[in-house]
Amino acid sequence: MPFRRNTIALGTLVASAAVALAVLASRVRDWVVMTDELQYAKLASAIGDGALLPTLRGEHVSASAQLYPMLLSPLYALLDAPSAFVTAHVLNGILYASAAVPAYLLARAVHLPRSWALGVAALSLLAPWNVLTGFLLTESAAFPAFLWVMLALQRALDAPSDSRDVVALVALVLGIFARTQFVVLMLVFPVAIALVERRSTVRRHRVLAGAYAVAAVAAIAVAATGGLARLLGRYEVTATEGSVLPFDALVHAGAHIDLVGLGIGLAPLLLGGAWLVSRRTTFSVLALVTIVALTLETASYDVRFGGGLTSVRERYLFYVAPLLLVATACALRNGVPRLALGGVTVFVAVTIFAYDFFEVRGIYVDSPVAVAAGTIDAAGGPAFVALLVIVLALALVVVPASARARTAGVTAVVGLCALTFSATAWMRLLTSNGPSGRPITSGPSFVRDWIDRTLPAGEAVALVPFPVTGDWGQSAIFWWDVEFWNDSPRRVYEIDDEWEYAPFPNRELRFDRSTGHVRGESDAPEYVVASASDARVRLAGVVHAQNFGLYVLQAERPYRAEWVTRGLEPDGYVAAGRGATIHVFPEPGRGPVRATLDVTFAAPPAPVAFRFGDEERALEAGATAPEQIVVCVAPPRGANIPLEVVRGARGESPPFGPGREGADRVVGPRVAAIAVSRSDQTC
Repeated sequence: MPFRRNTIALGTLVASAAVALAVLASRVRDWVVMTDELQYAKLASAIGDGALLPTLRGEHVSASAQLYPMLLSPLYALLDAPSAFVTAHVLNGILYASAAVPAYLLARAVHLPRSWALGVAALSLLAPWNVLTGFLLTESAAFPAFLWVMLALQRALDAPSDSRDVVALVALVLGIFARTQFVVLMLVFPVAIALVERRSTVRRHRVLAGAYAVAAVAAIAVAATGGLARLLGRYEVTATEGSVLPFDALVHAGAHIDLVGLGIGLAPLLLGGAWLVSRRTTFSVLALVTIVALTLETASYDVRFGGGLTSVRERYLFYVAPLLLVATACALRNGVPRLALGGVTVFVAVTIFAYDFFEVRGIYVDSPVAVAAGTIDAAGGPAFVALLVIVLALALVVVPASARARTAGVTAVVGLCALTFSATAWMRLLTSNGPSGRPITSGPSFVRDWIDRTLPAGEAVALVPFPVTGDWGQSAIFWWDVEFWNDSPRRVYEIDDEWEYAPFPNRELRFDRSTGHVRGESDAPEYVVASASDARVRLAGVVHAQNFGLYVLQAERPYRAEWVTRGLEPDGYVAAGRGATIHVFPEPGRGPVRATLDVTFAAPPAPVAFRFGDEERALEAGATAPEQIVVCVAPPRGANIPLEVVRGARGESPPFGPGREGADRVVGPRVAAIAVSRSDQTC
């Protein structure tokens, strides 16, 4: 009966948490984390289309974290993109809540009472990182996957056998499949075995030893071809750039685990940490090695590639919070040496000074605990936290209390802190605007999947992105919306590697300069989405639909350009001293005809003068004016219309993208639009 009651209690906990998180997460109606959310949505779409390998924009990519996209794929296969987005958030809540099961079983594996194991499971879900279910990120699936891995490793350490080794190996693969970061657990397991068993390791873990030997041979073979780092996918740079463990990572490592401890009320970090460093059990060894390895890995990544406001991001380390909670329960049951508690207290009180608390508006996705950073900063910042740690440690040692009262007090502190952080994080998220400037809970006010709705069922489109404003960020948001909210984009084209909005595979549009035909794209989608203000090229075809300054073109195939420009800046400006041309191609099978070229020019915030064809024109600062010229488009060369700056103005560099800013430049007008009307008159 007690077993049945606790099973019902665990099921009720999971169901209640799943409903609560699903309701909260489904209120998020807009993307927040770009380009991560775009990546996982498109990987899921590709799987739904039948792609066996990770695929983005029609190209196979190196991406091992395929578990989450696989779980999303049925949604993106059966629903339109906006509906799949909302349903995915419901799924996030269910996935995250399911972590209570392995958390409970892990606590039971170290012989904690069932009621205590339920408490560990509940507090694991209550911790503030449940707000990550509000985003299309791997954490919702990776959190329960990590705990299942820990449970499998714990069981293999407790009672070694071939079958348990097999389960542990499968779990490790699942963990890497859930999140590439967990590749470090492949090292954690043998280290933990060596520390626990010390001898006869190979004999007791024959399957494991054989599997690791095969993996080592395979790794050597792959490394010999220079492809080992590529197995990490987008995280390849972590193995190829800079030191794997720079000194700054060691400095910030303690602050990472401190923030995780702060999110669950500090007591688990002090008590659980003291128990882990002072006890020698299979769980204490496994948990301690795991925490150290993940902390150093996270600190290394954040220091080298984090950027932004701070180099401490506990989003990549929160997985270890349940390990600290289990260790805390063990400490409350068995006690901890005061020396160990004092050592951990000093460690936390010192290392917290490596973190600069700062005011965060809204929510900082990489650090949900930062919702309290402004309050902590006002109270004294790291010094306040250090004092709090010392006071809490003294209270645990000095204040007289029974074991039951101490357990109740620690549970209350952890629960209250976790609930406060969680509630604040959710409130911040659901009352804020996203990077797009739109309210998170209302999302876009336009028809988001308008491209999909205009196309015949099952048709794909190719995107030809172009900066729609002078600001890279605003243009990126525009194109993120286009690709994210529509399922049909399957390919993205660049021209001369000038502008992109996501670090995903692109194809190059390469034109035959004499005919205008595009080379090597015979399998290209029939429909193309491009900007009406794109001054680089216009593909031949019939306009199928228009919206938001974009047009959906039913293109001729193979693709052929009606006209192209040469020498313009990436954002359409004519550069002083260089000049540019507009080249109009003849239509196949037609002789020389007269054509009218309508060009809209826009001046920068200063007056400019320029030559269009043979005539000189002028524009006042910020003015826009249409100009027209009649030309003869004759085979085989077509017509070439020169553009030249007569009087330029100094302007900012073009919006190449983050980290790709160029030098200031002197420019004439911007070519805002081009239209060619061909007549039946010969010339």
